[in-house]
Amino acid sequence: MIVDQGTVLDRIDYNVEHASFRVEQGLKQLQKAETYQKKNRKMMCIVVLGIIASVIALWLAMSSFMSRVCSRALSTTASRASKVAVLGAAGGIGQPMSLLLKQAPLVTQLNLFDIVNTPGVGADLSHINSPAKVMSYQGNDQLDEALKGMEIVLIPAGVPRKPGMTRDDLFNTNASIVMTLADACARNCPDAILGIIANPVNSTVPITVEAFKKHGVYNPNKIFGVTTLDVVRANTFVAELKGFNPETTLVPVVGGHAGKTIVPLISQTNPKAQFDQETLDKLTHRIQFGGDEVVKAKDGAGSATLSMAFAGAKWAFRF
Repeated sequence: MIVDQGTVLDRIDYNVEHASFRVEQGLKQLQKAETYQKKNRKMMCIVVLGIIASVIALWLAMSSFMSRVCSRALSTTASRASKVAVLGAAGGIGQPMSLLLKQAPLVTQLNLFDIVNTPGVGADLSHINSPAKVMSYQGNDQLDEALKGMEIVLIPAGVPRKPGMTRDDLFNTNASIVMTLADACARNCPDAILGIIANPVNSTVPITVEAFKKHGVYNPNKIFGVTTLDVVRANTFVAELKGFNPETTLVPVVGGHAGKTIVPLISQTNPKAQFDQETLDKLTHRIQFGGDEVVKAKDGAGSATLSMAFAGAKWAFRF
């Protein structure tokens, strides 16, 4: 077979050119692929950097937010920290109430005043490892000093009820005691919040008001009769009858702090509680005259001191 040499060479040249072209195209494709990968890598780097920047920005924002929250919490705590005085601190209500106040983290100073036995009570409480600094004052000559700079003043001073006595029977004795203490408060801490616990509260509150008016410093938003014990009793008694948790039961109580002036709003209890009329009447009477129940049970040894101390401290903690 005779093969034309020129034809063979032409075919070789063609194949070489075609191969060269394909190699060139392949190189171009490769270059494009590398460029694409570089662009992809660049885009990926940009995306990753964006994510990192977002995370850092979020972290900085959260840090700033938490810093403000903590700062506000600390400043709020600092602003709410209170100097509290208890007048009648060595009595049956005063001692346990002072103990409860000593445990409160927001009480920075606790001034104890009474006619007798205050140094002993103060020394005892001062050994408790809580923030409140305890200061003791005894006798009327130290009363003014005990009240200076106080922000909350609780007055459980006075004689307790005995069997057969009504709150009105206490008026002649406790009225003069409260008048003396209220006058000192008006002179030394007129802007303090006053909680009047001494019975009869329905009468000792007006006495305190008159003392402040006499000095021209009366503020109706600063003087209170502490009737929280009626609410505490109502919550407890309703919870017992219904099997509720007494800590989460709330029975609104309005009115005064003596017998039938105490008006528990059983229909507004939370959680809801319904009673038949006989049970409701007995429950209402027990709430209104719960103090008599304690006086009788103590058989002349005192009145409701521990529960009143709890209620008084609970009232104070709201401020």
